[in-house]
Amino acid sequence: MLSGKNLRIFAIFFLLSINFRVCAWEFFVYHTSSVQPQISVDTVEPFCFYMSEIKQSFFRTEKMPCGVYSGKISVYYSQLKKLPGVSKRVYIFVIPHEIRSKGGQLKKADGQIIKYVFVRENFTAAELCHELCHAIAGLGDEYGGNSAEYPENMRKPGGKTVYPNLTCCESDFEEWKNIVGTKKYLPGGAGYDSGIFHAYEECLMRELSQPLCPVCKFYLRQALDAD
Repeated sequence: MLSGKNLRIFAIFFLLSINFRVCAWEFFVYHTSSVQPQISVDTVEPFCFYMSEIKQSFFRTEKMPCGVYSGKISVYYSQLKKLPGVSKRVYIFVIPHEIRSKGGQLKKADGQIIKYVFVRENFTAAELCHELCHAIAGLGDEYGGNSAEYPENMRKPGGKTVYPNLTCCESDFEEWKNIVGTKKYLPGGAGYDSGIFHAYEECLMRELSQPLCPVCKFYLRQALDAD
């Protein structure tokens, strides 16, 4: 039989465990197809370590929060703003048109943050994982494309950017040193060729055929573990 002290300790852990389950991550998946899309990241590290904490909810055609299914993502943004910004919830829109997949965080007027992903119907697991990294951890793309330098007004003190996996420092970025130690810093990121750097040549945030690099994996796990 539990003593009074042990009973109180048990009660505390029990309540914490309930709260932990309630705060599990949720994927709300909206689609128009009569066949449920195969949303699966259970084989993609590090999501595979968290699948027991993730609920997957599917919504059939009649639940799609808009009447017209458009190839323009702007149509879905207006619908996103009507949804509640729950801290551990991601809204995934499977759009019945050829679009460029996109993931991110939308800040509502009341301060709520909506995490979202837009993917085409024939998406791959790697594509979904890449966009979820944008939505959940705020990671940035690690490739360039724009010959202009990363804008000065987007740089933060200490070499930080709005993306935890990208820096404006060419070396010795203190935050990354604490994760992986001193290493090479490679130019390019967030669509810019210069003025911004990523940590590894091979990473899912740069190329879909690659796994997440240690830096991106650290920030994603940190975000998944956040209360």
